[in-house]
Amino acid sequence: MGTDCRGMTVRAVVRIWALVLGLTMAVAASPSALAATTDRTGPSVVVSATPNFLLGQNFSDAVEADGSLEFYNGGGAFEYRWTASDPSDICRYSVDEEFGAEGWTDGVLDYRTNATSGHVGFTADGYENSDDLTTIRINAYDCAGNVTSVERRGTWPSILADYGGSVPVGWARTSCTCAIGDSMLHTSTKNVSLSTSVVNTAGRAERVALLMAKGPTRGQAAIYYDGRLVKTIDTYATANSNRAVMWDVQVTGTSRHTIRVVNLATSGRPRIDVDAYVKG
Repeated sequence: MGTDCRGMTVRAVVRIWALVLGLTMAVAASPSALAATTDRTGPSVVVSATPNFLLGQNFSDAVEADGSLEFYNGGGAFEYRWTASDPSDICRYSVDEEFGAEGWTDGVLDYRTNATSGHVGFTADGYENSDDLTTIRINAYDCAGNVTSVERRGTWPSILADYGGSVPVGWARTSCTCAIGDSMLHTSTKNVSLSTSVVNTAGRAERVALLMAKGPTRGQAAIYYDGRLVKTIDTYATANSNRAVMWDVQVTGTSRHTIRVVNLATSGRPRIDVDAYVKG
């Protein structure tokens, strides 16, 4: 029996071409597959410059120390947030922590995910001790095995402004051990406001948070930062709670800034209570 060598050659060429075409289509369907074979660069990672205060938390009470209010064996919860991207996609994150007396602890968080954002929380008090958390390191891994690491400082909260000692027009003083410094200000009058001057003296970016009381009779307030409305908050809650973090802002540079809280006198619950500002 004879063999058609030309037919075999044609069929072989067709099979090879089909194979090449199939591989090309597979790569086109998954761009990260091609990127992973050539990617030698770590992911692009953006981490917040300062840790934000966790909104809604109830900060611990401050105590008198050396003539001033301090968070001793207390304080509050903070959080760093980040975003990451890479041509090979994100495949994993890990977080390391450095403590002053103990050095680094690796892998406090370590998880696999394709998410392009993440966060890590921690708590801090107002005293800088040798065993405090000093540095947090966020590691982002792409699917090609590259890693980018970003370090951020720990923080220590302190009192920026405490209210209740002096009473502005339109406000009244509430005495309560539940408040920072055992007092806070309250008003039920619409458009009555409280202005606070903030200046950054740390030589780096700082975070400032507003603490207020919450409860069934508490209402809404408008927050203005340097004259611009930035947030409307609601201090309503089904049960009374105190030292609640209602809003925070990052303060940079050396310029003086103004925060103004304006009572909106919400119908049926017109009262708001301003306790203190803390920074970290």
